[in-house]
Amino acid sequence: MKYYRALLPLLAGLPITSAQAQAPDTTTTHRHELGLTASPVLDRFFTRNRALPVGLLYKRRLGTGGRALRLGAQGSYQRQQRDDPYWPTVNDDFDYRTTQLELSAGLEWVRPLGRRWAVAAGADVGAGYRREYRYRLTFNTGDTGIRDQNGNPVPVYQEDRSTFTYRTALLRPFASVRFYVTPWLYASLETSITGSYTRLDDVFYSKRVRTDTNEAYIQTINGNPLTIDYDWHLRLHLIRQVTVHYCFGR
Repeated sequence: MKYYRALLPLLAGLPITSAQAQAPDTTTTHRHELGLTASPVLDRFFTRNRALPVGLLYKRRLGTGGRALRLGAQGSYQRQQRDDPYWPTVNDDFDYRTTQLELSAGLEWVRPLGRRWAVAAGADVGAGYRREYRYRLTFNTGDTGIRDQNGNPVPVYQEDRSTFTYRTALLRPFASVRFYVTPWLYASLETSITGSYTRLDDVFYSKRVRTDTNEAYIQTINGNPLTIDYDWHLRLHLIRQVTVHYCFGR
């Protein structure tokens, strides 16, 4: 019986020791962090959204003051297509593709709020690239004024191709809150204000074709990029990205 009495203080101390071992130091425990990010598009968040941007976020602790370097990469790809095999048809054929990529770098400062919660603030600078390809094939089976040799109306179709290219420079102050699941794994929610400057270039091609001879009778081509717009934007993103981070290294 005296052996059990000797073990009781040790057994009573086990839960306390375990809880202390799980308590993360949110500013100095690990040197490196790698996160998987997702940026919800709120206007289509509850519908099928094929353009949800995803990416990677790497952080490296600088010193012991809660300061860290951030390097991020994020992108998405979306495609919508319809190709009607029945020709001619009243339904338009189309092929829409959107590709976008963003690279960023910045600094953040972290302040712990207990053992599992922390807040952070900082700013990123970055560059973005977005390419939109638009193709549409439109059939016109009505009377367009085009006649064959016998004076009969000739159906025509119009083929349009456009490529829009957006190049963006941005500055993004941000604030975030994080919750530590374990000392080496946490989730964060980030809000930001993004100031951006964008240049838009366009390349387009359009033609109308007779279906009897398959010859284009109206054709417009712009083979060189044409700068059509410059824009400044300032946007508030209440939920800019949600990230799950893995911490490693000492």
